[in-house]
Amino acid sequence: MDKLKIKRGRKRQEQPPRLTLAGSLNEPKPTSPDTMVVGSLQPVDLRVIGVRAGSAILLFNGPTTANKPYPTPTVVGHYLQEVFPNVRWKQKSPYVENEERSPGVHLSGVIKLLMRRMSGTFALDEALPERVTLGMAFERQWMGYPWHSGTVYQPGPIELESIHMTPDGITKLPDPYLTGLYPNICENHLPWMIEELKLTYYSSKRADSIISAVEFQGWMHQIAGYVLGTYCMFASTGTYAGLTNRFKPNIEKDRVLSRLTVCWVNDSYSFGKSTPGVIEKTPKYEVWVFSWSVKEILEWWSTHVLKFRDEATPEKGTI
Repeated sequence: MDKLKIKRGRKRQEQPPRLTLAGSLNEPKPTSPDTMVVGSLQPVDLRVIGVRAGSAILLFNGPTTANKPYPTPTVVGHYLQEVFPNVRWKQKSPYVENEERSPGVHLSGVIKLLMRRMSGTFALDEALPERVTLGMAFERQWMGYPWHSGTVYQPGPIELESIHMTPDGITKLPDPYLTGLYPNICENHLPWMIEELKLTYYSSKRADSIISAVEFQGWMHQIAGYVLGTYCMFASTGTYAGLTNRFKPNIEKDRVLSRLTVCWVNDSYSFGKSTPGVIEKTPKYEVWVFSWSVKEILEWWSTHVLKFRDEATPEKGTI
């Protein structure tokens, strides 16, 4: 970890390097982003198979995509995570020893603006202060369970093209728990996985539309930004959050995994009707593993994120 500087009696971490796409990937930026063609993926319905694997119930056994504007990941894993009273829990300290927020434009602010322009609304229910607090409590508790033993919690800030972001976590691959559920899931992917956790009061009835439903689009944009940020960090410096990954970027072929864990506080609000064969109880913990194309995210970044960056309201920060 970089040395901490003392300023006005507060502990401050060194600022992350300011990354640019051209500097990180040694690739020129697109000269005409408005002419980019969005990739099209054929939709395939999820198959609910209900196979139990330890404390997880697998809901999926084949790649799934959605025919929607990117960022459009491919679902390569989908399961219900069960929590039992005797599950071992260990407090996991964040990698960053403070939670100061850098001043400037943040990815979350760009996404809010992007969502308003695309759908006419900003539909993330986590914006309410008390729900933010509950979400943070869930995040800290969940990261202490054994299925996150290889996860670096709060790995630290990234600044890409003057946009700040901080993932919830990053996991080194191969991960024993994940490969225990899906043995070949890490093949053809770079050796890390982005972690994103959500506690929501939305109904789980539209969970099968997690990629395409408007209320979840902000989550997809957020994860895509984290994937690109960590990709550029490793490509530029070879290290992030104590992990070392040195590789030669291949934008055409490189793919990165992410894991989205959703706590449905009130499940489907129907209690026993939405998932055949599964006894529902509240809350329900549902997990998706997504495979992301770096090329597709780069196109989305150029045509969507950078387009709204200068319109987003900069934050004052806490540093």
